[in-house]
Amino acid sequence: MSKSVVSPEKGFNRMHSRDLIFNSLAQTFTTGHNESIVEEVNDYSYLQRMFGDTRLNNLRMWAVILIVAFGTSIIAAIIDISAYNIGYYKKIFCQSLENKYLGFLAWTVISIIFVCIGTSLGYFLNPDVDGSGIPEIKAIISGVELPRFLLWRTFFLKALGLVCCSASLSIGREGPHIHLAAIIAHKCLKIHTFKGIGKFKAFCTQIFQASVTAGVAAVMGTPLGATFFSIEITASYYVVHTLISSIACGVICAVILNVYHSIYLTEDFSHGKNYVDYNYIDLALVSILGICCGVLGVAFIKTAKTFTRFRARRAILFLHKRFRYAIFVAIVYSTACFFIPTLSYTAKSVFNELISEKELHRDWSDRTVINLLIYSFCKPFVTALSISVQIPFGIFLPVLDSGAAFGRAFGYLANYLGGSAHASFYAAIGGASLVASSTHALSAALIIFELTGEIRHVVPMMLSVVISCQIAKNFELNIYDVTIQTRNIPFLPAVRKDILYQHCAREIMEPVVSLCVHSTLKDLKPCLQYEDGFKIPIVDLSMCIVAETSARRIKKYLEYSIETFTIDAIQEVKQEIKLWVNHQEYNPPSITTFLGEEMEIFLSSPVDFTSRYFSLNRDPLSVPESTNLSKIHYIFHMLGLMKIFVTQHSKLVGIINRENFTAYNK
Repeated sequence: MSKSVVSPEKGFNRMHSRDLIFNSLAQTFTTGHNESIVEEVNDYSYLQRMFGDTRLNNLRMWAVILIVAFGTSIIAAIIDISAYNIGYYKKIFCQSLENKYLGFLAWTVISIIFVCIGTSLGYFLNPDVDGSGIPEIKAIISGVELPRFLLWRTFFLKALGLVCCSASLSIGREGPHIHLAAIIAHKCLKIHTFKGIGKFKAFCTQIFQASVTAGVAAVMGTPLGATFFSIEITASYYVVHTLISSIACGVICAVILNVYHSIYLTEDFSHGKNYVDYNYIDLALVSILGICCGVLGVAFIKTAKTFTRFRARRAILFLHKRFRYAIFVAIVYSTACFFIPTLSYTAKSVFNELISEKELHRDWSDRTVINLLIYSFCKPFVTALSISVQIPFGIFLPVLDSGAAFGRAFGYLANYLGGSAHASFYAAIGGASLVASSTHALSAALIIFELTGEIRHVVPMMLSVVISCQIAKNFELNIYDVTIQTRNIPFLPAVRKDILYQHCAREIMEPVVSLCVHSTLKDLKPCLQYEDGFKIPIVDLSMCIVAETSARRIKKYLEYSIETFTIDAIQEVKQEIKLWVNHQEYNPPSITTFLGEEMEIFLSSPVDFTSRYFSLNRDPLSVPESTNLSKIHYIFHMLGLMKIFVTQHSKLVGIINRENFTAYNK
């Protein structure tokens, strides 16, 4: 194996070796069958075995969706109850201390302990625990392979980290719950009963899209809003005809969440608001509110991006260590809660109070408008600071509270300008508008309609939401796409940049490492340096691609070859071969002459590409080197590929990986 393969011999027919490997593969696939491949294709039973029974697969898919809905609801309730009790008893303990400064110190120390536990999980055990989870799920649905992101270890660590940090920092939970739901879905597809549908990308995509709905519905209890939110954040990758499964998954989560609320296990949103009717002046004021929320949303995204980049680039020298930065943020947030007590309230209780027509709590009542404005500006700031820490986090509920506080303050001022609507009317609109500007999701309005049970104000609500969302889109990416850029996730947006129309594949392709159809076991050594999912092309002597396999398959075949290699002094030779596998270079003089000769016999053995360990793809996708990059973007975008081979006159000359193409597209 090498980057340059032996040049073709004179008079060699380049189709000959391709025919040889195809014929041998055909013999392998037909072994044990009386019929030929052609005869089997004409038989319906062959197609049924290949694609499976559609009706049975649909039942399996619905079974997986039910498991995802129930599993997500249960873990959401456990996290909600645990986080609420930690925050409640922490507050009770600190208030029981006679000296308020001693209580502040105790509050800060407890917060630091829990934040350090939360950030240590990603540092010592699994880095995929950190972050929201929505950007990664968005990338997975688009075809990006992130295998470590969907492990059981990630599931339990993320749940534990979310519990520890929810009561100590200003974070939401919708992102981590989407991540947890996706892990449940992925593990269900690994069960033997459901493994059949895991082979079909359409079923997998449908189940992952339903898991996004389940994650939001398990937090908010709004199945329709959660479904349309999942459509918006997964962009053009959403398959619309799967809408019914997502809605069903959201409804199940919402029903289970209502059961928990009815037995007082978890905190609930208030429903059934009756706002005073609005007039034409309120419509004009709502437009101004939308503009303000759009600007505030852009400021929040830029602030969060700035804090994250400062932490990642170590711009603040004395805070560049992971735990030191987490402790600093915990102290800042605890100090803010000491001077602004409303920041320590739970997100649902704050929202319920702000959209209520009743008078606000005494912590708000003194200089109400000023306190609301202070909260509406400080809450996004501490939220942006909190999500810059390497912990599990979400942003929906903190941003919703910030917008509701700003809207309530705006509503009090609107009464002096001729508006007839109650301040709670503006609070609901402000919350939806700020969420929409931060996430670029208009479904925030639908979520508010479901939370409040009030739909008569759809016109002013949508007016403000559309204005704020459009302003934010003009100035900044949404918070999830910012995370994708920050973490260098190879996600491709649907919109192509103009630069892609001016360049071709030749300009960005990289050298490719390939195997020849006549390769020996020694040529497999360089494949061991790649990750399991990396694709290795197989070429004939004229460099024409005839098949591809993965690095994991090559490792399996090499292990099998070592175990089946039977000679004298077998244990010593096997040990030397394993040492050779684990090192870059092979040095025969370093071992005895006998072992060296036996190893040479082993390493010079030809590779059997018809072995079941390879599972070859005989039709790898390739493009000519003159292909426009806009077309390559379309191929990556629609097919969800991780790499494309590049050819020149049908000969392999390079490869374009999704990661490199994504970086170029930026």
